[in-house]
Amino acid sequence: MNKIIIFKISSLALFTLMLIFPAMNNVEASEISIVSSKENVGIGEQFYVDVLLDTQGQTYNGIEGSITFSGDTVSFVRAEEGKSMVTTWIQKPSIDKNIISFAGIMAGGFEGVIDPFNLKTKLPGPMVRLIFEGTKQGTASFETSSLMLALSNGEGTIENTPKRFLSVI
Repeated sequence: MNKIIIFKISSLALFTLMLIFPAMNNVEASEISIVSSKENVGIGEQFYVDVLLDTQGQTYNGIEGSITFSGDTVSFVRAEEGKSMVTTWIQKPSIDKNIISFAGIMAGGFEGVIDPFNLKTKLPGPMVRLIFEGTKQGTASFETSSLMLALSNGEGTIENTPKRFLSVI
């Protein structure tokens, strides 16, 4: 009988703590951003678009995703793999119409780029760098169509990320 009462009190205490400290039961999710080397691009001018991952303290060991872009004002030139945190590409960045798809793994996991000015801080890291060229006057838009991250937790946990948008004139 005493064990049941202790269990109920313990459960009530735990539930109360979860209400008082809601951050204890939330896992921080990663942040994805898309950045361009230029805001204004001329016809025939090349620029890059980086897809960055801010891990928010988590460690990831796999990515899979695609970037959709408006092909009427820019054309895809190439992907640069050297600046990526991906150590092995399962699917190198490849284009089909206006969709660039990719998948890769990070051996040992990725938790961010060490800030040289504050060694305790981790900065966002580039998942993929895409090179484009302006072909026509207008606005080019970029969107993460689908982007999944594999947590390096030994359980195969997949995190779906919200869509991100970028426009370049």
